[in-house]
Amino acid sequence: PPAPTSATLIPADDQAIAARIARIKAGDDARWWDPSVPVRFSLAGNQPKFSLARVGSHWFWSNAAMPSTHILKPGEPHRPGVQDVEAASMLLSRLCGVPPPQAGVESFGDQDSYIVERFDRYRDATGRIHRIHTEDMMQAIGDDSGHKYGVKAKQVLTVLHRADPTDALSYEWVRRLALNTSIGNVDAHAKNYSIMFGPSGLSIAPMYDVLTTTYWPDVDRRMPMEIGGVRVARELEPRHWRRFAEANGLDGDVVEEIARTMAWRVL
Repeated sequence: PPAPTSATLIPADDQAIAARIARIKAGDDARWWDPSVPVRFSLAGNQPKFSLARVGSHWFWSNAAMPSTHILKPGEPHRPGVQDVEAASMLLSRLCGVPPPQAGVESFGDQDSYIVERFDRYRDATGRIHRIHTEDMMQAIGDDSGHKYGVKAKQVLTVLHRADPTDALSYEWVRRLALNTSIGNVDAHAKNYSIMFGPSGLSIAPMYDVLTTTYWPDVDRRMPMEIGGVRVARELEPRHWRRFAEANGLDGDVVEEIARTMAWRVL
C-alpha cells in the first residue's frame, strides 16, 4: 500500500464534480481522470467513470493518501437512461435478497450521476479508509480481461470449488448468476463477479454492475455464460439449471430451487 503521507488531500466541490460529469455526458472526455488533478485509482469496465472519496460530509479526489470510497458513472450518450436503469436494477437486487452496495442517482450542482459506494473498502475506528483485497473472477481465473465475455460458468465454479470444497461459495455465486439471468443482464461477464479476501476467509462480493439490459431493444439477448446449453434467458427452464448443476458437480435440487426462487422474486 502507498504511504499514507505520500499525497495531499484535494477537496472536490460540487462545481468541480459537476464539470467532470458534464464532460463525460457530452462525450468530450472519456478518460477516467481529470489531468489537472493528481488522482490515483484503478477501475475496470468500458463505461466512462471516475472515483471520489467521502470523509464525513465532504468529497475528495482519490489519491495515494486517500483511497476512493465511491464510483460515479454519469452515463453514456448512446445509452439513454442507463444511470436510472442501473440504480433500479441494484434496488431490485436488494429486494431479491442479494444485497448490493448502496447506490443511486445523486445531484452535484446542475448535474446528476449514478453513484455507488465501494464494497472493497472499510473504515477503522479512527475513520481512516482501508482497501480490502478483492479479485474479480477474471483475475481469479488468471486470464486476460479481453476474454471476459468468453469465460464459462464452469471455469468460475472450478476456481470456487478449489477455494472452498464445501461449495458454499459456489452456491452463493449461483444465486448471483440466477439473479443476473432472471433480470436479463447480458453484461454479466466474469469481471462483474468478485471474490473478497478477509480476515475470516473468502467471500463472494456483493452484487455490482447489475443492469437489466432488456431495457434497450437493440442489445444482443445472448448471455455471456451458458446455462445447461442455453444462452438466452427467456428460454431457460428448470431442466437446464439441473443440467448445469450436474455438469458442475452441484446438487440439482439445490440449484433448481435457487433459480426458481430468484426468478419468482424478480417477478
